[in-house]
Amino acid sequence: MVKKGLYSFIIFSLITVMFMPLKTIQAAEVETSSYLIINKAVNELAYFKDGELVRVFDVGTGKSRKLTPEGTFKIINKVKNRPYYKEKIPGGSPKNPLGDRWMGLDVPGTWGHTYGIHGNNNERSIGKYVSAGCIRMHNEDVRWLYDQIPNGTTVLITHENKDFQSIALDHGLNVKLPKIEKVDKKVTILAEKSLYEKPIQYKGYVKAKIAAQTVTAFEETDNGWYHIYTWFGDAWISKGNTVEGQLVKKEMKVALTTVTSLYASPNVTAVTVGALNPQTVKSFEQIGNWHHIYTWFGDAWVYIE
Repeated sequence: MVKKGLYSFIIFSLITVMFMPLKTIQAAEVETSSYLIINKAVNELAYFKDGELVRVFDVGTGKSRKLTPEGTFKIINKVKNRPYYKEKIPGGSPKNPLGDRWMGLDVPGTWGHTYGIHGNNNERSIGKYVSAGCIRMHNEDVRWLYDQIPNGTTVLITHENKDFQSIALDHGLNVKLPKIEKVDKKVTILAEKSLYEKPIQYKGYVKAKIAAQTVTAFEETDNGWYHIYTWFGDAWISKGNTVEGQLVKKEMKVALTTVTSLYASPNVTAVTVGALNPQTVKSFEQIGNWHHIYTWFGDAWVYIE
């Protein structure tokens, strides 16, 4: 009876051990809310988190289309300062063509050791078709990405003339679509901007450019876009370098009653270029509560409540 009980315990233990890795991997996949899309048609890598496109990076891929495999893979190992075994170059060496970050892909038969997303020792190669199959990134970019994504992250590699959100939807990946609201507001563009067919930062959707001016927006999204009227027809612009309101060119005196920050553009997130003590200054442009003034720092913007 003792032997029979011992055998039963051993068999149960072996079955448990056999299935534990599978369950662990599946749990990691469920918990991973991020994924990557690499589009070889434009040599760009997109990082999505919780269905939202967070960042897009330039990458280098295979010298020919077949060298960098296409399909859906997982990141199965992450290594800092991986040696370049082929030429016996140690990890961390400035001569190492893998840079100092490696994220291996589970391409069948390679176990994450042959194809990966990694840094490089030739920054000029990024954006080009240069590798033997791996995906190269700028070292600064791959370090940032390495810290964002865990093992188990899905990586889709494809070659399509589409934006990343459309590619994600086509492949059944989670995409959080922006909410669009009807508005009627004046928006002042502070610098030349691209006009897009859709509210998506994709080169293929650029239809023209628009110079700095005030325009009318009739729709806006919750992820940073305005739908505006232009002489090209309606188009989308990103909210960067814009401010709501009509730009009024008018000279007037403005009283600063407290120490006031000076901004490079009429946006509280813009670079500050100094500050002024309480005094009266001359404004030559105004947008809402923002005034464009002359100072000994040069021209700058101040916000007056």
